Amino acid sequence: MGKRITEKCSKGYENSLINLDPKGELLYGCSDLIICKSCLKPYGQIVRSFGENQDPQSKSYFMNCRCKKEEKEKDGMKNPEKTASDITTSIEFCQCCSMELINFGSKYSSFFCDDCMKLASSYNEITGTNLIPLGKHSFMNGIMLISPYTKEESRQFKIEIKDFFKRIPLIMEWQKYALFENLYDLDFDLKTDISISDYDKLVVQLKKDKPKKFNNMVEYLNSQKIN
Repeated sequence: MGKRITEKCSKGYENSLINLDPKGELLYGCSDLIICKSCLKPYGQIVRSFGENQDPQSKSYFMNCRCKKEEKEKDGMKNPEKTASDITTSIEFCQCCSMELINFGSKYSSFFCDDCMKLASSYNEITGTNLIPLGKHSFMNGIMLISPYTKEESRQFKIEIKDFFKRIPLIMEWQKYALFENLYDLDFDLKTDISISDYDKLVVQLKKDKPKKFNNMVEYLNSQKIN
């Protein structure tokens, strides 16, 4: 593969995930993350840098995948002390292509990397629908109710918000399918946990297929019945 390149990103950590974080936009350094073989979610140590240039500091956290979280919750029943270093999910894969990592810790976090966000936004605009949720908050999809409003506007809002919340689990389920397919195509052993660094080295081979992955996601979402 040649010499591994690392570069100092604007967030203060050494970004060695040049394919999964091509613009150095992640808030946490996460080169030590692992992809869980069971739930296919990343887990492990992540680092947040802060402070002035003359006094740089960093803090390490442990990010749980779904399986690790369940293990810790069971252990917590025996030992109720919680470690301050444990945090909820702050880094996730793009919910469409699973070829890049994205910040995912805020209620305003988007579901997609920049490339897939452009495709999703364009699709919703062209079709005049909200088939593809763009982020965690309904506001990001233009679904809002601003006072004063009529009874009809209120009724329509309730329909749209209900549909929005039903589509979010579908997006997250698709992400798991997409990542599984990526790992399979790259010949990873899916019986063991996978180093995020190893995935980063190979995922560049798939990036040309982002539009194809997006079209497959749209087809999947259209096939799902929402009652």
